[in-house]
Amino acid sequence: MYFKLILLLLICNVFKLSLQGGREFVSSVLQPSRGTPNWLSYAGKTYYKQIVFKGNYFKATQFCRQQGMQLLSINSHIENERIGKFILDTGVLTGLYWTSGTKLVGEDQWVWLSTGQRISYTNWGAGEPSGKTPDKMVDENCLIFDYYKGNNAWNDMSCDSDQYFICESVSECDKVQN
Repeated sequence: MYFKLILLLLICNVFKLSLQGGREFVSSVLQPSRGTPNWLSYAGKTYYKQIVFKGNYFKATQFCRQQGMQLLSINSHIENERIGKFILDTGVLTGLYWTSGTKLVGEDQWVWLSTGQRISYTNWGAGEPSGKTPDKMVDENCLIFDYYKGNNAWNDMSCDSDQYFICESVSECDKVQN
């Protein structure tokens, strides 16, 4: 009996969340989770790793902004490795995570959408960015952080693909310096 009641409440809440675009989920679940393994403060930034649900590039961007954050941008090898360790520290061995990297603003011009800056540091995987899916049917215009047993490589992917993602916020002091 209790199982059916809990299942019914869960289904109702999921339906309610889908109608509200996730706002109810954010306010009741995400905010109290600060300080859990899904959060990291490092080098003037605070990161949040979203592994509860997946979203396409645009939903991930919207979710981060609703939190007062932005999708991840990676500016150095050290930061890239730290993000990989952040993922590993929560026991994940593989995973794809949206970053704010995109070439939607101009063909073959990769930028961090969160900052508007051209991407200078890169860590593309072998043969990447490829620009298209293996069947050559879909453009790949958004940048994914591909954590596979510590390789921390980047890949381009269709922006419509549902993936986990990492949000970041930058301290006010670092905003002034940059």
